[in-house]
Amino acid sequence: KVLKLKKSLYGLKQSPRNFFLHLKEKLEQAGLKQQSDVDPCLFISDKVICLVYVDDTLFFSPDTKYIEEITAKLQSPEFGLQLEVEDDVAGFLGVLISRNEKDQSIKLTQEGLTNRIIAALNVGHLPAVKTPASSDPLVKDADGEPPDALYSYASVVGMLQYLQGHSRPDITFAVSQCARFVHSPKRSHEKALERIGRYLKGTADKGLILRPSFKEGSLELDLDCYVDADFAGLWPHEDKMDPTCVKSRTGFVICIANCPVIWTSKLQPTIALSTMEAEYIALSTAMKSVIPFQETVRATAKAVGLSEDFITSFKTTVWEDNMGAMTLANLEPGKVTPSSKHYAIKFHWFRQFLQPNRVEVKRIPTDEQRADILTKGLPEAKFKSIRLQLCGW
Repeated sequence: KVLKLKKSLYGLKQSPRNFFLHLKEKLEQAGLKQQSDVDPCLFISDKVICLVYVDDTLFFSPDTKYIEEITAKLQSPEFGLQLEVEDDVAGFLGVLISRNEKDQSIKLTQEGLTNRIIAALNVGHLPAVKTPASSDPLVKDADGEPPDALYSYASVVGMLQYLQGHSRPDITFAVSQCARFVHSPKRSHEKALERIGRYLKGTADKGLILRPSFKEGSLELDLDCYVDADFAGLWPHEDKMDPTCVKSRTGFVICIANCPVIWTSKLQPTIALSTMEAEYIALSTAMKSVIPFQETVRATAKAVGLSEDFITSFKTTVWEDNMGAMTLANLEPGKVTPSSKHYAIKFHWFRQFLQPNRVEVKRIPTDEQRADILTKGLPEAKFKSIRLQLCGW
């Protein structure tokens, strides 16, 4: 006998998809008809923005009465959704969101997860350290001492990935290094992981502080992207016969109104032949996040009542500390410099979007390059200086 399901059952692989389609239908019927092309979990009306994460949702609006109207509709017998309405967004998905009434700054912290990581690594009795990574990069260490395996290396890396991606960009580089060795960690990799735990021990109550600010004399909603690359940083330290050791590292952070919203640190997929090429690859990678984010900002700006003039004045600046990469990026599409003729076409694609999207690539001093913290282990003084610019503390 073959049985046909009339409705989805919890636990089936298609159940999450079916639930999302059901929720999407109800949201659209309630007035949230515009689904973002960039993020399918973002629904927009002329008064309310709704962000969906599985069965948790966030509603944003200039006035709470519009949110109350939407939630009342969704809970009505006609719609039949059972909602558990929270008073505020204090603890969404494990992130504590608190507002400082004095300066109106917003602080994102994950103290509970941080303490679980410290407990899992069993470093609570060890002294705290000032930086999450040493100045020497973490390498494969094929002949190194075997791991103690007193904890699940992969599990701790997973918790750290969630932590760094939501409230702690200061540990992103250190976590990325450790994540390379999830499948075959050595004792040296465990020590690097424990160093992150000892750093978190001294900063468990810290997080990301958002202080929206505008440029002097302007109320334009500007977007800034800081891009950096570390050219073949593993070369002097790893096996020189391993092609991975000559891969460069990309790091970038995207800020809107001076608030970090997207950041990443990862090895580049291809081998760069010069510092300029490594920086250019990093720039091209960052633009894959910048351009969709621009579209998201424009779509959501209308829902919070920003005028068309305000939205069209929205400008993006990409800050690059390599003169060669900046010069190449600002050339007309199709043109190259003599030293960049061999660069793959796949890295030139973004140049056609610069002028139409009001994107400028400008020079920035290395000391002010916020993405520097995402590409290498920095000395304590420089680490704290960039952390202040990036995290606000």
